[in-house]
Amino acid sequence: MTHATGLPFGQRGRAPEPWLGILSLILISFCCAPSLGLAESPAPPAPPALDDPSLDKSIQVIATSFQTEKPDPIASLVPTDGKTYISLMSIGGGGGYYSRDQVYFIFSRVFAQHDTVKFSVHRQKREGSARDFVYCVGNWYYHRHDGVDGDSQIHFVLSMRKGAWSLVEIREAQ
Repeated sequence: MTHATGLPFGQRGRAPEPWLGILSLILISFCCAPSLGLAESPAPPAPPALDDPSLDKSIQVIATSFQTEKPDPIASLVPTDGKTYISLMSIGGGGGYYSRDQVYFIFSRVFAQHDTVKFSVHRQKREGSARDFVYCVGNWYYHRHDGVDGDSQIHFVLSMRKGAWSLVEIREAQ
């Protein structure tokens, strides 16, 4: 071995094997062909349907509940045989799974202690293989009855269940 190159004596000036050049050309062509548009690529997946009236109605129900300060609309989105995860730490709710009746009483208490100044909600993205989960973000500006103004960003997760959109998670952003 020479100390300068780390190669065995007599190997420094040796020509590369011809098959290595051919192999490298083949590998480069396989790697670059998709980026150059030379290889056929599968058709892109169809975009999710953006026009879903029942989803738009469910999102509007969430907005209505906050804007009117009534728990009935938001509780109606909880499946009768299921539970919704709620975590609203800064506005008085601990994390846990709650039934439709419990969601009603939680939001009755929240709306009794807070006056809505402004609330808006918008759809973020759809998840899942069948696009059966939708993430929404709500921005809530409120006035507490003890005189403090505040705002909170609340994430809502809706899920398609039995042909209808159900509210499966309400989580305050931290």
